Amino acid sequence: TGQEKQSEKDAVLDTPPDILLTNYVMLELMLTRPEERKQLIGRAKGLRFLVLDELHTYRGRQGADVALLVRRVREACESPGLQCVGTSATMSTKGTPAARRREVADVASTLFDTEISPDRVVGETLVRATGDATPTRAELAARVQENNPPLEYDALKADPLARWVETAFGLTETTDEDGTRLLVRAKPTTVELAARDLRKDAFDIPRDAPEDEQHSACVKAIRSTLRAGTQVRDADDRALFAFRLHQFLSKGGSAYVSLEPADSRHITRTYQQRVPGEPEKLLLPLSFCRECGQEYLTVAREQSDDGTVAFRTREDADDEQGYLYLSATNPWPERVTDAIDQRRFPDSWLTLDPKKGTPVLTASRKKRAPQPVWVRPDGTAVNKDGGGLYAAYVPA
Repeated sequence: TGQEKQSEKDAVLDTPPDILLTNYVMLELMLTRPEERKQLIGRAKGLRFLVLDELHTYRGRQGADVALLVRRVREACESPGLQCVGTSATMSTKGTPAARRREVADVASTLFDTEISPDRVVGETLVRATGDATPTRAELAARVQENNPPLEYDALKADPLARWVETAFGLTETTDEDGTRLLVRAKPTTVELAARDLRKDAFDIPRDAPEDEQHSACVKAIRSTLRAGTQVRDADDRALFAFRLHQFLSKGGSAYVSLEPADSRHITRTYQQRVPGEPEKLLLPLSFCRECGQEYLTVAREQSDDGTVAFRTREDADDEQGYLYLSATNPWPERVTDAIDQRRFPDSWLTLDPKKGTPVLTASRKKRAPQPVWVRPDGTAVNKDGGGLYAAYVPA
């Protein structure tokens, strides 16, 4: 895939494998590099199988590139009978199962340059985990009111509310073009919407009726049954239900804080440059590390002619941009050697001192290392005894 060492590549060339896992970019390179084409592609004459995963991603120009690559591989390997296989979970979702198979077959035929009939498209076959019996209204009402799902696999499998939950969240019936009845995955829904359906089935209350005690009871019963379905296990250690929960969060705006200790600082989501009523206190936007979530104050650093250093809100045109790291519980060490001893730097930033044999920062990383600073609420940097808040300045 392009990440291997040369010795690993040479080992593959010396002993060509029966199965090679790669990606289309590297496969293209194998066809163009003389040594690899000779030793690897050249020994793959009569190649039997070519498998492309995530087939739905090959669309537009990329799809055309890969389609031509498939033809070149077939020619380079002198394999007119090459068996092409494509896998995907999301190729087509509209129409009847037969219509979806035809659409997938058309795409695959174009991509692989070989005629693929709809009967060669293999879909999934679903079966109910809880059986086919339809729960009665009385059974559902009793289960909702008691809300005590069984915590043993076979008992929950036969539970009327578990059967209802599987139908509501997991499976639905459809009819194919030839009249065959099939089970397919149900469209995703929410617990709140499903509770309205359960209230109607259990208590004969219209779906559009206002929320009431029965609705709240249905919500609780559904949640407890779903939870129980993930806890009980069969002899093969499989759960009765294997559902996914999705939560969608829109992007939030920036948060602004003052240059004060975390337990007493001013926090707001409204864009401002100064604390309301306290213009001597600067407000700075927060940024968050994508790896660990650690917060940083986004700043620009400027130095006046008299040597005074100050931090302020960053602007695009600022020459020296960076971040302030503040933490009362885990402050940045004042000395670089202490930071190294505490393993606060990535290993890639370190090298060994040729004289002492101890780890030190590489020359290219020294200017990127956090620099201890003491800052006042107005952003002015002072010396250690100047009454400022301790922080570490990280150059961007």
